[in-house]
Amino acid sequence: MPNNKNNSSNENVLRNTSKNKDKSVLFDISKTYPAYIILILTLVISYFAFNFISNKVKDDNSAAFEKATIAVITRFEKKIELNESILSSMQGLFQRSFVVSDVFQLNGSIPVSSYKSLLSIDYAFKTKEEGLEDFIYNAKSSGNYDIVIHPKGKREIYYLIDYIVPFKLNLERAGYDFASDPITKVAIEKARDGNIFTSTTFHKIRENLEGFYLIAPTYFKDSPVNSLEEKKNNFEGAIVVEINKDKFFEETIGQGIASDSTIIFEIFDILDNNENQKVFSSKNISLLDPNTPAILNEDKKIKLANRDLLIKFHTIPDFGGKFQNYLPLITLSGAVVTSFVLFGFIVSVITSRARALDLAEKMTRSQRRIVDTSKDVISVLDFDGNWKTMNNASNDVFGFEPNSMVGKNIKSLFFNPKDFLNFKSLIDTSKEEETKRFDYQMIKANNDIVWIGWSFTYSLQDKLIYSIGRDVTLEKIAEEQSKLRTKQIQLAEQFAREASESKTYFLTKLGHQLRNSLTGIIGYLQLVQGKAYENEEELEMFVNMSAESSEELYTFVSDLIDNAEQSEEAIRINIATLNFDNIINITKEKIKTETKTKFDIIINNESNTKLVGDMNIIVEAMLKVFEAMSGEKDTCRLEITAQENHTEGATEIQILAEANPMVEEMIKVYKAHKLHIIDALQYDKNNIILDISIVESNIRRLNGTMLVDTLGIDGNFITLTLPLQHS
Repeated sequence: MPNNKNNSSNENVLRNTSKNKDKSVLFDISKTYPAYIILILTLVISYFAFNFISNKVKDDNSAAFEKATIAVITRFEKKIELNESILSSMQGLFQRSFVVSDVFQLNGSIPVSSYKSLLSIDYAFKTKEEGLEDFIYNAKSSGNYDIVIHPKGKREIYYLIDYIVPFKLNLERAGYDFASDPITKVAIEKARDGNIFTSTTFHKIRENLEGFYLIAPTYFKDSPVNSLEEKKNNFEGAIVVEINKDKFFEETIGQGIASDSTIIFEIFDILDNNENQKVFSSKNISLLDPNTPAILNEDKKIKLANRDLLIKFHTIPDFGGKFQNYLPLITLSGAVVTSFVLFGFIVSVITSRARALDLAEKMTRSQRRIVDTSKDVISVLDFDGNWKTMNNASNDVFGFEPNSMVGKNIKSLFFNPKDFLNFKSLIDTSKEEETKRFDYQMIKANNDIVWIGWSFTYSLQDKLIYSIGRDVTLEKIAEEQSKLRTKQIQLAEQFAREASESKTYFLTKLGHQLRNSLTGIIGYLQLVQGKAYENEEELEMFVNMSAESSEELYTFVSDLIDNAEQSEEAIRINIATLNFDNIINITKEKIKTETKTKFDIIINNESNTKLVGDMNIIVEAMLKVFEAMSGEKDTCRLEITAQENHTEGATEIQILAEANPMVEEMIKVYKAHKLHIIDALQYDKNNIILDISIVESNIRRLNGTMLVDTLGIDGNFITLTLPLQHS
């Protein structure tokens, strides 16, 4: 029994002959040294990959940390800038004009009502002891009747609150002396001496309430403030913005953003003794573990008027994710493992190379014998179409020796130049190792035409085309004959349909004419029959017999008409008066879906041109005319003229197409073989003769005529003549 296993394959037979190779050289260092070089190189690359990934992780973490810290600092800077702009606006009010309590209330009410962190905006007048009575008098004059200076005590200078926003919520603050608070007093005098905005430290600004003051100085209008002495002498008072600490940080941080969850931060108020007082911590401060140092830490300062706030930033535990932190080690481990796997693979490849080369050599010889004895053309071309190799089958297929074809271009074998252009275009559009199959007509050495079925495999890397060609001439001849028979049957069926409709039309018309004639005969005979003939019995007998015969003939003709009309109902076309514009519009819509050719159609006809026929048949005829006139071109320009000829009782439609050598040739063949058109289909190209024949048959079905001719370089035309009125 035959062995069904693949042990008898050509490759196995050749491999078995190579097993007796000496294996003692498999691990010879002189043979395997490339593997050790590769191992060293890959290990070095692994180290650099580890460093690269480590640095990349550090850079990514630093960028994320920097982004998160900047987001926090930006919010603080915007909040501080907002408060300072409120302070600046109120200061500018004093610089522009004399400010009374109502004006102060009006300008300060909007910011205080907008931000919960602003407890009040105050104006503190500088007053000495001898001016206290005047201060109280002025305050009561402006409506502050219950004002009392507090806390009690004698001081060299008083900074007393007179104007305050919102007034009703801060009645107890009226008359408060900021000079009684050393922290605030120092801040006011720094603002006075430097003509700058100052801030107090975070401290208890009210009972059970932590906060700070932002302070701006005011001077008597138009007074000089260049020197320190001038600033002290001309100092009028201070604008004090009272800010709630907790609300300040709540409004600044807000609900937080995504990056806030990746960092921990603490805010410290830097005191004058360089000690740091913590004033705020982020919500996730509990994650800060003093025993586990953060991956990244950073201290940054932000300006609060004339003072600095210190923000200490720390990353949360597992910042960046555990996987990212271990990624450098994972990369190093993977690279080392890959290095040793690659080393083992290369050793295996090198030690197998000797046997592989021997096997390849034997297989090459074996395959060469197969190629040389094949009846198919097996060859290689470059991308310019030049033969690089050719087997012995070229003798039988083309009649050329293989050596004589090497170096020549395949273009010389193409019968149709367009096929060669198609072959060249395939090279530009092909993908790597893509195989395409085409049938081309080629020219043999004796100038005979042969069909070759080509299989082209494109190697973009090698810039080569690996090809196999087989003679398929007999198959093509059989295919063409089958197509010819199909077209002949199609045209014969069309002629049969036309003949059947013509017979029906003829019988109907003949029946109508006979019936009209017999109607007259019967009428006259009835008149004769109605006369009184005395003793003319014989005449009466003949007249009666004529009447009977006429009636019988009438009945026969009527039955003939009825049968013809019944047959007509089954196959007769739907004749109606049609508008030519509607025909063209429907035809244009069908062109978009039923043809690949793009038509440029110019219409030259009078509006409301009429004709008689069947809409479907005329539209089908127009489509086939368009296809026939276009030949095998992708675009075609048509000029259509429709005109009513009342003298002839017909409408003429002329379709003039641009010059086309193939269409011109087929029109000449059609005219020369019109009487034997079915046999002439063997010369048809692109179904032009078939389409013209079907068009003429359909036009005859509508009792019309068709004329087709060529004008050479001026184009080709078809004229369709259809009835203008019902017959």
